[in-house]
Amino acid sequence: MYKPNELKQDVKGVYKRHPKLKTYIKSLKDPVSINVDINNLKKYLSEGPWEYKSEYAPNETFTYSWSSMARDLNLYAIKLKIDSFKSCFSGDNTWTKDFKESIEYEYWALKLDLKFHDMAFKEFNEGQRVKLSMLFLRDAGVTLGSCIALGWLDYADELMTGINNNLKNTCFSDAYDRSSRRRTQHFILRLLSHYNGTDEIQKELDIKCAYDVPLFNRLVENWATEDTKYLSELLIQAADRHTHQCRQDSWNNNRFYDFQNWDLEYYYPFEILAIERLRKLKGLTTPRIEHRILDTPLGQLLEYTPPEKPKFLMGLLDRASKEFPSIKS
Repeated sequence: MYKPNELKQDVKGVYKRHPKLKTYIKSLKDPVSINVDINNLKKYLSEGPWEYKSEYAPNETFTYSWSSMARDLNLYAIKLKIDSFKSCFSGDNTWTKDFKESIEYEYWALKLDLKFHDMAFKEFNEGQRVKLSMLFLRDAGVTLGSCIALGWLDYADELMTGINNNLKNTCFSDAYDRSSRRRTQHFILRLLSHYNGTDEIQKELDIKCAYDVPLFNRLVENWATEDTKYLSELLIQAADRHTHQCRQDSWNNNRFYDFQNWDLEYYYPFEILAIERLRKLKGLTTPRIEHRILDTPLGQLLEYTPPEKPKFLMGLLDRASKEFPSIKS
């Protein structure tokens, strides 16, 4: 019987262990291997694919290719995002440019990863691969929500298509009812489907965890309501719930949370910002509410600007397209 333990913890009010802002700012750190990853990207840009040895398999030779680049691209995006957060909380008004750039790198890293898994799934079915690697909805849903919040709906629609295809192919390790159950990320997919007037992939695949949070069901149905008092109540509940999801999965207790592992979302309510963006595109205003995670610049909807297509990123994509011509399509 489907009875997820973690729903018992889905309560109102700010989670008692959600860090205060000063504590959170002190915790922001770069990924451990980021300097190596940047050097890898620079080498790929100048040389293209290259061979390397791994300490974990010293007798084998591996190739650093476009798919390897996508992995490091995501880590580079994390560094840019952390740097932008630090600038944001220090009062540097230029943080928004760096933040938007980080989301652009994040978008391309995910897009390439989705393409790789599409290709790998086909090869697996044709007997060319022994096993499949897995995607993580925990991260994909955040990137999708960020693109919506920034108003980059062309990017968001592309990502949703790729995510839905890989959901059908069971290529996610944390998107289904058996474990992990990333509900906020499922909500973002449902929200965009509702905005676009398309069917929800979760219904087709009978993913129960996408529908077992009543708050999200109400938000999907009422995100475009003109009843701002009711919407305010829903958004406060969403902000509270966000703080309760900022903790580690507990496999022993069979409890899973949407923002485990990385702490980048602790003060970044992307799901609420996504709602506000879609309402703005519909010509609707969103009530201003006071809440711990909405009272910083990260909790405010940014002015729309189109993706800037950074030179370094475009160079990497041009190089990758020589290996995989359809990579930029």
